[in-house]
Amino acid sequence: MNIRLLLPLLTLFALPTQAAVYKCTLNGQLQYSDKPCAREAQPATLPPLTEMDAAKPSALSKQYDQSVAHDKKARDAADAAWVKAQQAEAKRAVQAREAIIHHRVHKGMTRSEVASALGSPESSDALGRSTYRDGTRQIIVSFENDHATRISEASGLRRGHRRHK
Repeated sequence: MNIRLLLPLLTLFALPTQAAVYKCTLNGQLQYSDKPCAREAQPATLPPLTEMDAAKPSALSKQYDQSVAHDKKARDAADAAWVKAQQAEAKRAVQAREAIIHHRVHKGMTRSEVASALGSPESSDALGRSTYRDGTRQIIVSFENDHATRISEASGLRRGHRRHK
């Protein structure tokens, strides 16, 4: 068969078809059917399935673009805050390592970092203070949430004597 004759024939079958829809009231209930409910039934006129206002697509796309931009801004802010926190923690860790190497303590060091710098505490009290001895120095460190918050030091003391600067 010639392709020129086949193509127009196929387009006849490809035309959109629409089945009739009948609106019926049976036993007091509204029903829709593809078959007539009664002999005199006429197909129901239905509104179009899709109705778009010409302005709506651009308004929707603008709203979507704004939502995406807002979400991106929020993610960027959260990412920046995370990077800043990571940099601060890295800086704190470097400072803590330096302090440990030189047997010093500074605010913000963790309890385990202080122990690495000064050894085990000589004593600890219920208020979160720990006393360390480093040669002739006595160092009292106050901790809150496992981080050093206050450091006081007394030097030239013999064991058993306490003097605060």
